[in-house]
Amino acid sequence: MRPEQLTIVDAHEGRVAGEIVDVTVVGGVSHVAVRLDGRDDPIVVAGPSCTSHRAGERVGVHVPVADVVVLPG
Repeated sequence: MRPEQLTIVDAHEGRVAGEIVDVTVVGGVSHVAVRLDGRDDPIVVAGPSCTSHRAGERVGVHVPVADVVVLPG
């Protein structure tokens, strides 16, 4: 999945949930690193620049099923 295909939502609304560990704004894009429950390495969610998300915040991540590609292996 590409980071821009994911969306941050309320913790109880996403397919998966976790905690924000870092927010980086690059131009007009925010890169939000989220450590998902039960995982050590964070994933990155990219979207329009926003300052409302903060490290330590509990969030959900919406994963659009139509965009998921499972690779053999």
